[in-house]
Amino acid sequence: MADPKRWRHTGHRDAVRTALWLLARVEHQPGPCAPITPAHARRIETVGPGAADRVERALDIASQRRTIERPCPCGGAIDVHGGEGRTPVAHCTGCGHIWTEGGLLGAA
Repeated sequence: MADPKRWRHTGHRDAVRTALWLLARVEHQPGPCAPITPAHARRIETVGPGAADRVERALDIASQRRTIERPCPCGGAIDVHGGEGRTPVAHCTGCGHIWTEGGLLGAA
């Protein structure tokens, strides 16, 4: 029987098993795999935070705030807040208007 700690790419992506395999390598857990090198560790440190951010955004579990390019008619910047399962809300940093998916709520 194959050792479940050994991971081979079979052409199908399985994010959970891949993440667990990588975590075991990073934590230097014993297994049938070669230890990661310092270069591998640096690469994981570089790529990991961006990957985690993309997963959180895809699952809508991260709080997000962005300023959109189009300004409010008053000329102020429009900030959009959302994530963590909440309905997105936009507000103007100039006049204080607030928008939701349903439309304009009014001034703050």
